Amino acid sequence: MNKLEKILTIVASSLLVVGLVIFISVLAVNGFNLGGLSTVKYEAVTHEVSEDYAKIQFDISVGDVTIVKGEEATTKAICYENKRLTYNLNVEEDTLVVTDNNTMRRFWTIFDLWGNKGITLYVPHDTYTSLLVKNNTGTLNVSSSVTFNTITARLETGSITLNGDASVVDLSSETGSITLNNVDADSARLVTATGRHVLNNVNVTGNLNIEVDTGTVKLTNVKSDNLTVDSDTGTITLKDTVVTNTMRLAASTGSINFDKSDAHDIYARTSTGSIKGSLLTGKVFSTKTNTGTISVPSNTAGAGVCDLRTDTGVIKITIAA
Repeated sequence: MNKLEKILTIVASSLLVVGLVIFISVLAVNGFNLGGLSTVKYEAVTHEVSEDYAKIQFDISVGDVTIVKGEEATTKAICYENKRLTYNLNVEEDTLVVTDNNTMRRFWTIFDLWGNKGITLYVPHDTYTSLLVKNNTGTLNVSSSVTFNTITARLETGSITLNGDASVVDLSSETGSITLNNVDADSARLVTATGRHVLNNVNVTGNLNIEVDTGTVKLTNVKSDNLTVDSDTGTITLKDTVVTNTMRLAASTGSINFDKSDAHDIYARTSTGSIKGSLLTGKVFSTKTNTGTISVPSNTAGAGVCDLRTDTGVIKITIAA
């Protein structure tokens, strides 16, 4: 490195430090509230809908969406708006349709959205036929006080949290986690490119399918007829999870962990990672690892198959007492 390059490096580093100090100082003045950095100010606008409907549809470009059971006989939505972002609520063909008018430039939204609290929709009934959410930037949170026959969500950037029941659950987010709490469903399909999958106290009478490119998968007290988890990069952990028929788990890079979990037939594959933990019943084991040790119980005659394979990693399975 010559003298000029050293000087430029020192100057650049100094400017970076000064910028960081200024940024932290501004945060401190605003009480470390990132919303205070927003150049756009939002105000809460209440929209009311008197018509009845059976379906709900969001087709918006930005804004967190929360759906809860209201205490009134009509629909009310509290939306955070400004002159460049407003929301519309209309009933069309038995469907409550929520859209937005967004004239914000794309690069503004990084700071501007810190001041946006999105939309809270208060609905008058406990049960609806369907929920469809399309959103470019924003989260989705469905309260346990509202149930749907079908829930479909397509988010580009934002996490999804479902706390209520639905017959058919079909959720996907390009960048964001998916969380299900205390959910009963007939079938569920959960897909993310980058984000965690967390399921707690979930009962699926049919098939449960989870797909993730990068992110961990953790199931706790989950029951389903069949379970498929396909992960490129991330650990798969099952605790107190019981599958009636077939469990298929695959991870390119990441371990697979069982904690008192089971299925009639289990197929687990990982390229780089160990397969460990405890099952509830005996199995007929088939195992293979190219690099690592193998420790599994003796085969149980007439039991289901437990096929475990890893290229690099340990295989260690026990039967819980």
